[in-house]
Amino acid sequence: MGRGRDWNVDLIPKFLMANGQVVKMLLFTKVTRYLDFKVTEGRFVYKRGKIYKVPSTEAEALASSLMGLFRKRRFRKFLIYVADFDEKDPRTFEGIDPKKTSMREGFARLSAIYGGTYMLNKPIEEVIQNGKVIGVKSEGEIARCKQLICDPSYVKDQVEKVGQVIRVICILSHPIKNTDAANSCQIIIAQNQVNRKSDIYLCMISSAHNVAT
Repeated sequence: MGRGRDWNVDLIPKFLMANGQVVKMLLFTKVTRYLDFKVTEGRFVYKRGKIYKVPSTEAEALASSLMGLFRKRRFRKFLIYVADFDEKDPRTFEGIDPKKTSMREGFARLSAIYGGTYMLNKPIEEVIQNGKVIGVKSEGEIARCKQLICDPSYVKDQVEKVGQVIRVICILSHPIKNTDAANSCQIIIAQNQVNRKSDIYLCMISSAHNVAT
C-alpha cells in the first residue's frame, strides 16, 4: 500500500469554489505554499436512472439532453455571461452596484413598497411572547408582529433539531459509469429522482488525490 502519507480517506471531503471566500483566505495567508489543489474534472446529475454531465461550455449546452431547446438557449446565454464577466464593466451588473447594494437593502426596499418598516443598528433585547410571538423589544421600544423570522441564535432555547446529515464512504475499484472515467467528480441526485426529502451529493476522488495507490 506504500507509505501512510501517500494515501488517505477523507471523512468529510469539501469542494472549494474557485472564487469563494475560503480560496481568498488561503491566498491571503499564503498557506497555499504548503498545500496542493486539484480541479474537479466534472459535475454530473442523476436523472431517470442515468448520469448526465452538467454542461460547462456553449457546445455542451447545445448538445445536452438535460434541457429543452428554449432552456438550452437561456443556459448558453448564461455561460457567455460568465465567460465575459468583468467587474469593471458597469453593464455586467445591469446598472446595480454590488458594492453599494446589499441583500438586506434589497429586502428593505421591497418591504417599504408594501408599507414595512426598516430599523437599522437596533440591538435585540427580548423576543416577547404570549403563547406565540407578539413582538420584539429593542431599547425600550416594542415592534409588534404576528410572525417573526430570525436567525436561530436569537431564540436558542426554542431551536429544534429537524434533520441530520448522513455520510457514507464507499471504496471502488473502477470509475463511476457514465462519468467519462473522470479521476474526480461530483454527482447530484435530486430528491424527486429517488423519492427522498433531500438531495444526495456524491463526491468521487481517486489516486490523483492520493486517496489510493
